[in-house]
Amino acid sequence: VFGTLGAFQFFRLILRTINPPNAEQLHKEALGILKKGDGSTKSRKVAKRKLKKSIAKDPNYTPSRISLAAIQLYQEDDPKASLDTIQRALDAIPLTKKQERKELKDLKLDAEAMDANLGHMVKAGSFANPYLGDICSSTNWR
Repeated sequence: VFGTLGAFQFFRLILRTINPPNAEQLHKEALGILKKGDGSTKSRKVAKRKLKKSIAKDPNYTPSRISLAAIQLYQEDDPKASLDTIQRALDAIPLTKKQERKELKDLKLDAEAMDANLGHMVKAGSFANPYLGDICSSTNWR
């Protein structure tokens, strides 16, 4: 009735219903979509939906907030939305997570520079980040 591909997709849907993905899995799926996507608005929207679901599942899972803020800043050129996401993350993250706080503060500096029309001061293309995958590479950030 379904065919091989249809049966596989149906089985996958059942598995996701029984065992829904956690925040980390949703984050990885979002980065995967961005990495193999064509840079289109559609793939970015799908990735953002997954990141927002990840944040809803676990508001303390900072990598999803960092990735969302990076998309808002570097791909959507929306520093105000990015600053809001960054501030929410900084408010939620424990002081003990020093590396994640550093990533957020670096991202915040870029967002503030772009918000003040100082885009030439943005350093996004020059660093690799485990929370962002390659969405901030020099070819993808604008």
